[in-house]
Amino acid sequence: MNRELKTKHSLFLALLLVGLLGQFISAFGGPLRDRIEERLESRRAAAQAEDTNELDLGEQSATGVRLPSNVRIERDVSYGNDPQQRLDVYLPAQPA
Repeated sequence: MNRELKTKHSLFLALLLVGLLGQFISAFGGPLRDRIEERLESRRAAAQAEDTNELDLGEQSATGVRLPSNVRIERDVSYGNDPQQRLDVYLPAQPA
């Protein structure tokens, strides 16, 4: 009987510890996680701004991506007899 009581007591303490630990994590994990996410977003925005500032953006590609100004596009160039056989050609703005 004594062994069964110790097992129940140990199980109760383990469950209590898990419950308290869960409360601790939820109380402090949320704000900490939020601060980490805010800092990551801030760093991503700063990196994206740096990338945008480095490029002299010119014409827009067919997929909506802004291209550097040293690139020109010839759109819908035919490469066969079928009307759907067309492509966009990306070339340097100034030939070498």
